[in-house]
Amino acid sequence: MTFDHSLYRVQSDWSRRHVFLHATAHLPRYNLVYLIRALFAIMLVERGGLLLHGAGLVRKGQAYLFLGPSGTGKTTVARLSHESGLAEILNDDLVALMPEGDRWIAYATPFHNPTQAPFAPRPHSAPLRGVYKLVQAPHVAANPLPLGQALAALSAAVVVVMTDERRVPVLLERLALLQVAHPVVELRFTRSTCFWNVVAS
Repeated sequence: MTFDHSLYRVQSDWSRRHVFLHATAHLPRYNLVYLIRALFAIMLVERGGLLLHGAGLVRKGQAYLFLGPSGTGKTTVARLSHESGLAEILNDDLVALMPEGDRWIAYATPFHNPTQAPFAPRPHSAPLRGVYKLVQAPHVAANPLPLGQALAALSAAVVVVMTDERRVPVLLERLALLQVAHPVVELRFTRSTCFWNVVAS
């Protein structure tokens, strides 16, 4: 696989697990970080996993994944849970998932927004307990999503790789397996920690 850009060129050899980056001194930090995220997402898929845009929290040794477009409240859920001591943050932006037998394990990633997250994530993992699509609402409620909507929510959360049409069939099959193990639930929440009464019940 090769990435070509006016400021950099990347060549990857997955069979040898080598990635070569040739960059100019003028490569903006954002471009480099995005490139590393893209490669990370591809490598996870190659190893049977997924990189999802979401907030991952750990409560009582189990991981909870909260999905939604930017602005729906992922960072808010993470910050409120951390500040109240109800949960530990895996990451408020990008979470890695890997299958292990008939369950999935959620992993912290080094990618985060220092202007929003309470602190940089540390290496950590936990078995996945539930997956929730966030919707801001005046009251708290949790409702399982129909299969089509659940797969749409999961597909929208996959970082970078869903744009590669060659990988889409494999990814959809993998997302379906994730949905079977952890059906996606629509979580209507207010800007408080009351949602844990529904999520962790």
